[in-house]
Amino acid sequence: MTTEIASQIKTMSSLEIAELTGKLHKNIIRDIRKMIETLEAAKEAGSNLSWHCETASYVDAQGKAREMYRLDKNTTTTLLSGYDIVARHKIVQRWQELEADKVAQSATALPLTPMELLLQSLQTSVEVAKQMVETERRVSNLEERFGQFQQIQQEATAELQALPAPSEEMPELSTEDKVRRMVNVYASATVTPVPDVWRKIYTEMYYRYRVSVNHCKPNPGESKLQMLKRLGHVDKLWVVATNILQLNQPA
Repeated sequence: MTTEIASQIKTMSSLEIAELTGKLHKNIIRDIRKMIETLEAAKEAGSNLSWHCETASYVDAQGKAREMYRLDKNTTTTLLSGYDIVARHKIVQRWQELEADKVAQSATALPLTPMELLLQSLQTSVEVAKQMVETERRVSNLEERFGQFQQIQQEATAELQALPAPSEEMPELSTEDKVRRMVNVYASATVTPVPDVWRKIYTEMYYRYRVSVNHCKPNPGESKLQMLKRLGHVDKLWVVATNILQLNQPA
């Protein structure tokens, strides 16, 4: 369950809500979960909503740990919107008591002495120093790894440069293989299924040259590309592919 937590927020437990409203705790838990689901759905839809619902636990009479929730005032009020007037009034009174306790505690809190302020400042400085040391350690590790990577890269480059020159030139690709490679590259670059790219080429072949792969009869086991080569249309296929694929490739 999504929870939005702010520090030192006054909360009321689902157990206390159940006691004040006279409802079963399991029903309060059920209502809270439904409420949070509704709030989360509204927030995902764009509503500017916020709430506070902490997941907590308590020990029941049998000594078993049970789940409960702690809600702030606004979230409690939202939950109670579907309850009866008497139940809502009891909760409002209880919140007034909780807020009065908080004000009283703030009023009785003593200001920090100079020594306590100094100690607090020193503790903050120690935490900052620890964070700086940890950051320096991580930076040092990254620099060491980067140095190792550069060394590996230099060694790999040296090994490649030391390889002997090729003894002969690679054979040139046939026209149909060039078309096939162009189709695969285009499909990968544009995230287009390969059959859709071929369909696009064959459609353009028909409009440009009146050559229809669907009206030609292939030999047994022969692909459409092999059939076009046999019929002497592979050069036309190359012209179409280079025009419609290269011009439409993303920059």
